[in-house]
Amino acid sequence: FKPADDKIVDISIYDALLGDISFVDAGDYEFFPGDVRGYELDEETTAEQMSGETLSAGAETTAVQATEATSVTAATTQVTATIVAEKATITAATSATTAKPETTKPATTKSATTKPTTTKPTTTKLSSVTSTSAVTNEEKTDSANKAPELDVTFVFSAKGYGHGVGMSQDGAIAYAKNGWSYDQILLHYYHGSGISIASDGVLSIPLTVTYDLRIIPVREYLVRVALAEIGFPKSGVPDEAFKAQVVAIYTYAKDKNFVLKKDTHAYLSDEKYAKYIKSQAEEAYIYDLVESVLGKYVAYNGKAAFTPYFANSAGLTAATDTVWGGTPGRYPYLSGGRRSIESPVTSKLEISAEDFKAKVEDYNVHHPETAITLGKDPATWINIIEKDSGGYVTKIRVGNKEFRGSTFRSDIMQYSIKSHCFTVSLA
Repeated sequence: FKPADDKIVDISIYDALLGDISFVDAGDYEFFPGDVRGYELDEETTAEQMSGETLSAGAETTAVQATEATSVTAATTQVTATIVAEKATITAATSATTAKPETTKPATTKSATTKPTTTKPTTTKLSSVTSTSAVTNEEKTDSANKAPELDVTFVFSAKGYGHGVGMSQDGAIAYAKNGWSYDQILLHYYHGSGISIASDGVLSIPLTVTYDLRIIPVREYLVRVALAEIGFPKSGVPDEAFKAQVVAIYTYAKDKNFVLKKDTHAYLSDEKYAKYIKSQAEEAYIYDLVESVLGKYVAYNGKAAFTPYFANSAGLTAATDTVWGGTPGRYPYLSGGRRSIESPVTSKLEISAEDFKAKVEDYNVHHPETAITLGKDPATWINIIEKDSGGYVTKIRVGNKEFRGSTFRSDIMQYSIKSHCFTVSLA
């Protein structure tokens, strides 16, 4: 379980090994395996062209020897010519009755294929050009038996950004601008019986947090994560929204005993932090906001709750079990369906059938236990089976396998779709 949507993964090392890499927006990436193309000898290449042999310096000596033998050769040639002429007369008569008609084999020009170009975040269609001067009956039969051309494009239209569970960061900003306090925001997104805002005593607040095997002072940790996740206060982010984010981060860390892995959430590096903070006054202001809610956490029946968050809602939040699986109702305060008033982010991804097939093949390499088999017709490859009340895809069939929409987005599409609240069509 991740409290925020996945961030940038450094996969630049694969550029030289596997093909082109295209980064979309922060937190997403798109990977296109490249083709490894071999080279073969052209059918019309002759033996002389293959060997590349030419007359060299030894030709001069050979010419002298040939001159000395000319007189003997000339005499022999005259006798031989007479015998050959007699044989030719007999052979000509025989050939007239037995010769077969000469057949000319149709010439074939090799086809030239244009490699598809890739732009971000969309993928263009594969284009190929084939030229033949003659086509045999066998070739016509092969063409009739071929699978449908992979010249169609899948169009994914998505709403929202992120997994959709818990607090929407854009929603928190919108509610804060409407006058909501940080605790009102939190209790709206993490809601239900047993949920409350609790507080650690001064002696219970840890001095440090272990993040990515590094020990970081707890205040510094909260400041840098909050800045990376929701943004800078007074720069479009109201103070109450920033504080709600700080409490959600502290709660999540408390639930993990303040020991967290690197991929848990974003964290502002020294270099980026220096760009955010322009003065000591700004830094002091941010630390004061953190201090005002330090130790406060979202509690469920007296213990730290599980408090995931994400960037932008499609209108309603999603339930944990429909996104990450598990027993329905395990987190009753994350049952989804909570209204979020920000304007949903809309996005579109176009991907050719050829490139989608490549993504499925890549999935099969990494998940052989649930390998997908695609049919011949791309129109049958993707089928949305079920959605929740907010439009998030809860069940989707890909080839012969079914997945949760969030799994399809992460494991097959590799986060190239911004949200699993999407529709898909063919173009």
